[in-house]
Amino acid sequence: MQEDNFSKDSRVHKEANSKIAASNQTRMKCIDAFRGITIASMLFIENPGNYEHVSSSFVHAPWDGLTWADYVFPFFIFIAGTVIPNSVRRRMDKGQSKLKILIHILHRAAVLFLMGLFLNGFPAFNFSAIRIPGVLQRIAVVYLVAGILVLWTNAFIQGAISIFILVIYYLMIKYISVPGYGPGILAKDGNLVQYVDMLILKGHLYTSTWDPEGLISTIPAISTILFGVIGGQVLLSERLKSINKIGYLIISGVISMVLGTMAGKYIPINKDLWSSSYVLYTCGAALIILGVCYLILDVIGYSTVFKPFLILGSNPIFIYIGFHLVSKTLWVLQVPDKAAGVNLPLNLYLCNKLFTPWAGNINDSYYFSIAYTLLWVLIVLIKDSLLYRGNV
Repeated sequence: MQEDNFSKDSRVHKEANSKIAASNQTRMKCIDAFRGITIASMLFIENPGNYEHVSSSFVHAPWDGLTWADYVFPFFIFIAGTVIPNSVRRRMDKGQSKLKILIHILHRAAVLFLMGLFLNGFPAFNFSAIRIPGVLQRIAVVYLVAGILVLWTNAFIQGAISIFILVIYYLMIKYISVPGYGPGILAKDGNLVQYVDMLILKGHLYTSTWDPEGLISTIPAISTILFGVIGGQVLLSERLKSINKIGYLIISGVISMVLGTMAGKYIPINKDLWSSSYVLYTCGAALIILGVCYLILDVIGYSTVFKPFLILGSNPIFIYIGFHLVSKTLWVLQVPDKAAGVNLPLNLYLCNKLFTPWAGNINDSYYFSIAYTLLWVLIVLIKDSLLYRGNV
């Protein structure tokens, strides 16, 4: 007997709903937890109570080398890549065309870029000297490229493009001659990255002569996000068992870190240059952390200790914007300290009054940073609670 139209439409509707439900379930706790760990690191590192009491491990390396602070930005970009395959799949399961998904990617990239410009200009908005590059701007560019590649290529091609970019970038840095300096300059002055930024964006950089998120150094950051894309595809794979996913992530992470160490002999691990060795090493670390988080949270199912990170990881843009607005307003306010007879920045004043008396001059800044990070967990909880009540 031929199926009537009503039954057929009902069956198709149920199948579509089941696909969407299955796609929505692919959101994994490991990604939010890893992102939350990265956000917590940012809040802790970038908001010390007293800069004079901070260990060198918690500040960026002066040039070559790697500290905890130097992992934060590449981890953000890597995580941005891990969510792209799932996002694209969910939209495709809802019946959206590739063109419609591309428009969504373009819109999201534009919003991120404009938010970055807003934060750079706030509060003075001196457009004649506004810094054009930035963290959100770099994420916007690499997200756009990665999104397009996910739509029209597979994991093998994405991996090949990632390695190709790292090789080409290495050759550019080593062999393109900079006027007045020559080729292969890897010092802060005279390298290709600085030359191109000064040539195109002079007067709109982080400092008068340098920008850590410049034009040329954004090219290898595309490889960083593609590493994340491939990690995300491993997690989404229906052909791989959980134990295989963990193995692939951790083993490939170890291999990448080894390759990064080896590459460091030819081009130093350097965040400001976003060197090829830096990409390999930090992405290797990211793959290992992602694999461990997946094992603990999504396979074993243990999440108790990770709850603060899950809270932070589910609100990245809100926290990032709020964190920068606070840094540019509250922390620059001058508060009179009668005992010292001077005016102090608010964060230093609070650290001296609330933490130094019992923590001492060595650990006071760390306890301040921990308290500030926990404060953001509370802020997000309150924000989510208010939004939930508003939707009930």
